[in-house]
Amino acid sequence: VDRKNPNPGLRNRPILGLQIMKGLTAKGNNRWDKGTCYDPETGKSYKCKMQLTSHDRLQLRGYIGISLIGRNYTLTRK
Repeated sequence: VDRKNPNPGLRNRPILGLQIMKGLTAKGNNRWDKGTCYDPETGKSYKCKMQLTSHDRLQLRGYIGISLIGRNYTLTRK
């Protein structure tokens, strides 16, 4: 469950199937930006952008303020 959510009313929702990215805008060349992503491990939301780097890999960058201050995640299709 989403225990660390800052909204107490959402803390009992399951993490499996939870929408963690939203509002991304296509930039072209398999890139999207100007979205937000939610980290259920910390209960925090961040600005994000992403890029499809191959047929089965999506690179997500979550950041605060500017993208230099952030962290990358690689999502792999199974």
